[in-house]
Amino acid sequence: DFAGLPLDLYLNPVPVLPIVTGKGCYFNRCKFCDIPYINRIATKPYRVRDPVQIAKDVATLHERHGARHFEITDETLSPKLLLRLADALDAYPDLEPRFVGYARFEQGFTPEACRRIHDMGMRKLFFGLESGNQAMLDHMDKGIQVPVAHEVLRNCVDAGIATHVFSIVGFPEETEVQARDTLGFLLDAEPSLRHPRNTFDVHPFGLDLRTEYGDEPARFGIEAPPKSADSSDIAFPISLTGWRNTRGLSQDEAARLLEEFSLELRDRYHGTRLYPDQQWPGYEEYAVVYGDHYEGRPFGWRMALPEPGSPERFTLMFADHVWFEPFEGAQIVHTLAGDVMATSAAVEVLRPERSPKPVDEYIDGLIDAARQFADADATRRGRLHDELRGVIDALLATRALWLRPSHAELAATARTPA
Repeated sequence: DFAGLPLDLYLNPVPVLPIVTGKGCYFNRCKFCDIPYINRIATKPYRVRDPVQIAKDVATLHERHGARHFEITDETLSPKLLLRLADALDAYPDLEPRFVGYARFEQGFTPEACRRIHDMGMRKLFFGLESGNQAMLDHMDKGIQVPVAHEVLRNCVDAGIATHVFSIVGFPEETEVQARDTLGFLLDAEPSLRHPRNTFDVHPFGLDLRTEYGDEPARFGIEAPPKSADSSDIAFPISLTGWRNTRGLSQDEAARLLEEFSLELRDRYHGTRLYPDQQWPGYEEYAVVYGDHYEGRPFGWRMALPEPGSPERFTLMFADHVWFEPFEGAQIVHTLAGDVMATSAAVEVLRPERSPKPVDEYIDGLIDAARQFADADATRRGRLHDELRGVIDALLATRALWLRPSHAELAATARTPA
C-alpha cells in the first residue's frame, strides 16, 4: 500500500504508483521472449484480477497518497480487459486517473475501444512491433499483422493515446531485406508517430535464455556457446553472449543497419525529435505525467528550427551551462552534450534573447543584427539564411540553444498535475 515511503522525494512532480491487473501473457508464444517460460512454471499461466477490485485499489491509492497517475505493470493488456476496467472505473467519476501500460497490436483496439480506453485515463500504450516484415513476425510467432499494427497506431493516436513502438533488428534467419521493412514501417508510420509524445526505438536482437530461440538455437541457424561456459559466474543469467547467426544477419551487419536506420529516422522526424533522443520521455512513469500535463495544450519544445514558412513564433536562448572559447576567428560553443563550432558573428547575434517571431522573420532579424551583412544582396542573404539554420540546428541538437515557443496560454494556464 506504499505506506511509509517518501513519495514526495521521488524525482517526479507527482507520485506515479505501479498497479497490476494480471500476471503472465495471454498470447504466450513469441519465440524470442522468456514470458512463456515464466507461464510454464507458474501454477496458473495467465490470470487476471477482478476489474472492480482494481478500480477500488486505484481509488484507495488516490485517497491515501493523492495519486492519480499509475503505471500498469502487466506484461500485456488486452483491449477486452481495459474496457472492463473502464466500466469499473465509472463508479468513481471524480477520480480522473491517468494510466500507462503495455499492449499488443490487436484488432480489438478499434476506434471506439480506443476512445473508451482514453476516456478511462489511458495516456500511453507501449507496443512490441519487433519487425515490420510479416514473414519475420510469423517466424517468431508474434501473432500480429503489419496492416493491423498501422491501424492500431492510427486508432490510438486519433483517440489521444500516445504510443511507443519497440522494434528489433538481427533476429535469427532475418535477412537485410526483411530488416529494412522494419525501418520502412517506422517511416510509413510517420503521420501517426510525428508528435513527440509518440516514441519508438530499434534495438539489436539479443539471444535470451529460457526462450525458444535460446533453447533450440541450432534449429534456427544459431551457433551458441555452452550455457555453462557463458554464464558460470552469474546466479541467474538472462542472455547468452558469443552467439552467431549462420543463416541471417551477423551482429556486425545488424549494427551497420542500425546506424543507417538511426540517420534516416533522425532525418524523417527532424525537429520533433533528435532520434534516438526524445523530447517527450519514453520512460513510463514520466510519459504518463507528460500526457496529463500537456493534455489539450501544444507541445512546442523542438530540437531543430521549424520548417521555412512556418507561422510558429519562438525565441532562442543559450542554456546556462554553455561556455564559449575563441578559436581561429570563430567560437567553440562547449556544452554538456558536445561541442559546436560557430562563427563569431553567429554567436554574437544569437546571444541576446529576442522577441518571438516566425522562423523566417527570426533569421532575417539575426542577419540584420550582424552589421557586416547589412548590405548583403538577396543571393547572399539566402546563403546566410541556410548557414544560420545549420548552425542553429547544430546548437539546438547539443542543447546549447533552447527554442522557447511563444505559447502564451502555456504560461497562463500552466499547472502541475494534481
